[in-house]
Amino acid sequence: MRRTVTIFLQWFNFETEKGRPLATKLSPCSLRPMTTKQKTHTTGEVFDDGSIIELLYDPIKGATRFVFQSNKKRKILNEARFNGRSYKPYSASNHLIKNKAVLFPSDIIDYGSYDLLVTEIRQFLDRFIVLESSFAEMTVHYILLSWVSNAFQQVPYLRKYGDFGTGKTRFLSAIGSLCYKPIFASGASSTAALFHTLDTFRGTLVLDEADFRYSDEKHDLAKILNNGFTKGYPVLRCAFNKKKEFDPIAYQVYGCKLVAARKPFTDAALESRFISEEPDCFHIPDHIPAELPKEFELEAQILRNKLLAYRLDKLSSVGDQVDSTLGQKLEPRIRQLFAPLLAVTENESAKTRVLTSAEEYSVQLKSYRTQTIESHVLEVIKELEECAEHIAIGEIAKLTEARFSEQHERRITARWVGYVLSKSLRLKTLKKGGIFYLVENQSKALKQLYLRYGIV
Repeated sequence: MRRTVTIFLQWFNFETEKGRPLATKLSPCSLRPMTTKQKTHTTGEVFDDGSIIELLYDPIKGATRFVFQSNKKRKILNEARFNGRSYKPYSASNHLIKNKAVLFPSDIIDYGSYDLLVTEIRQFLDRFIVLESSFAEMTVHYILLSWVSNAFQQVPYLRKYGDFGTGKTRFLSAIGSLCYKPIFASGASSTAALFHTLDTFRGTLVLDEADFRYSDEKHDLAKILNNGFTKGYPVLRCAFNKKKEFDPIAYQVYGCKLVAARKPFTDAALESRFISEEPDCFHIPDHIPAELPKEFELEAQILRNKLLAYRLDKLSSVGDQVDSTLGQKLEPRIRQLFAPLLAVTENESAKTRVLTSAEEYSVQLKSYRTQTIESHVLEVIKELEECAEHIAIGEIAKLTEARFSEQHERRITARWVGYVLSKSLRLKTLKKGGIFYLVENQSKALKQLYLRYGIV
């Protein structure tokens, strides 16, 4: 018995003496649990009072540290404490960091002014990639937006699509290397790894070969792209805690996304989240190097260091620059896309050019809608309203098939039209005498749909 108690006390790091009563070594305070300071490993934090922690990674020294800003004062620290909690940077031996799958600033450098920073970014991009003028201006400001994206409720995605050999991967490398904590991945990446990486690093997803067979809401990559557009909509995954209680994990996937793909997505809602460039013809000027030179990484590193200073300067105030009355001529989705871009555009002439691009995108979106099955069905309904008291779904399908069959890959049937009416257009139907009809007294809903799809 004595041996058992002795072993028990030694497990608690007590020493016993031969022949001495064991009870004398025990006291109420002897068995108190040992406490350790709570430490959180992080790649960056933004606190409610505006204080910011950002991770720095020096690839030459192979070391990580923090820049900590509070009350506009900045410090370089190996470890930070805030509100009683200790924060440690992720180790430089982390596979994503040391293999450059995620990039960080190495220091913080003064960027001079907004105009000077924009000029340097544009000059850097022009050396390595080919961008159409108006798209180049949006790209520069998209890079700025990525560094302050958590100041906004919604952010657009930037994309280049085209066939192989059109510079998609170079597009991602040049632009992605300047974005905020770029996370380089491909469409073949494990979605579980992407969920964890986005949730941990909260950076900019740089996604190559983003072509998957089904781009609807059931595909895991589509979930990241659909949910990551708006703040506060994490991707939920089933999990149980140690007590066997149902405890789903919420992975935060919000943030800017830089995407390259061969063709547009089939899901119209997902497609509308992108600002895209598709070159009419692709010619590489002589000054564009066939391979990225050695100085590319160093120059990108210096610009990231300056962009970090931009983030620390602007993050707390840039969200106030959003214009809620932005361009009433613009489609609601286009206003969502371009409002954050315009908020980071400080030059008035540049802002005018970005707004012009927004108006062009709005026209394109309206034009796209006129080519959809929804628009074609509505056109037929509008005509039938003028000459028929009761509108049968079969009659709508017959006229739509006769007029628009060449614009669709599949035959337009009554079943498809019924699905479009109920699921896409949210119009009510009823069955009477074995025939489905469009429910009457839906004139208000129809007027709104005619306006949305540009049917006059």
